[in-house]
Amino acid sequence: MVPQQVWQNRPRLAAPLAWLGLALIAGAYLSFSEEAPFPGFLALVPVAGTVLLLLAGSAHAQQGQSAEKSPSAALALPPLQWVGKLSYSLYLWHWPVIVYATMVVPELSPLGRLACLALTLALSVFTYHVIENPIRRNGWLMASAARALVPAVLLTGTSVAAAYANARLAVHDLDPEQRSIAASAAQPSTARAAGCILSFETVTPKACVFGNKDARARLRCSAIRMPTTGRRR
Repeated sequence: MVPQQVWQNRPRLAAPLAWLGLALIAGAYLSFSEEAPFPGFLALVPVAGTVLLLLAGSAHAQQGQSAEKSPSAALALPPLQWVGKLSYSLYLWHWPVIVYATMVVPELSPLGRLACLALTLALSVFTYHVIENPIRRNGWLMASAARALVPAVLLTGTSVAAAYANARLAVHDLDPEQRSIAASAAQPSTARAAGCILSFETVTPKACVFGNKDARARLRCSAIRMPTTGRRR
């Protein structure tokens, strides 16, 4: 959202900000873990880095300057430009492929992960050329804003209604314990990271019996909620 005049008057800022943006993205990639409450405020780190890279590339383009000493030079290479064009399709496809692949093969091998990457890329190329571009460049839709807006609103509304109805039906016949687990899964990642597990507040844990149930000696354990930290032990 920075005005163009800022870049026109300060073109030397482009390269430093591009390197700063790349550092923010790399730092997020290397330092964030599954324990990090993400998404949340931490999402600002890679987002800010991406914004800085985009602004730096825009500044170089406005000034007609060479970006040889900037990350913009690497991002301008044809292979990366090609991946960038597919980025939205890649974003849409990668998660369904990963989810269904791990349902079929819970422990994916490195070869299996490469197969998922190849499948994601193939699906992205297909939808980019068959769905995304034909819709985006459709002459009838581009004739007026209303023609583009009305179908978009209808599709979005229908999708939201279908997703809401599906979520309601999915929890309709759950027993109390399953409902508590579903409610816990629906909590924000920040709450889950803090150990706020709803199932331990709404359902009394049941004892587990290990080994031979007919044996004289039995080992039982129960899950309890720690009153101070909220974590389970």
